[in-house]
Amino acid sequence: MVGTIDSQTPSANGLVIIGTNIYGQSASGTNPGFVNNGVQTFSGAKTFSAAPTFTTLNTNGGIFFGNGSGTLLHISPTRREIICLLVNKKLN
Repeated sequence: MVGTIDSQTPSANGLVIIGTNIYGQSASGTNPGFVNNGVQTFSGAKTFSAAPTFTTLNTNGGIFFGNGSGTLLHISPTRREIICLLVNKKLN
């Protein structure tokens, strides 16, 4: 039987089995789990196959655009400037 989400102590496995019940958990900065509709912190790099859409965005630390080679563009929230960074990459 499936138990109530987030009703058990979080596990590094993402799920907890107690008896014949399995319990899911919300992901956090330290444990894997489900994405929920509340406030969450994720750790580790994430890759999206398509551009994500944000309805609101907290930009206290600025917005960073980049790829595996590093940051390509940084929009600073405090200095109100756009900083473009060159990537050490050979162009054809």
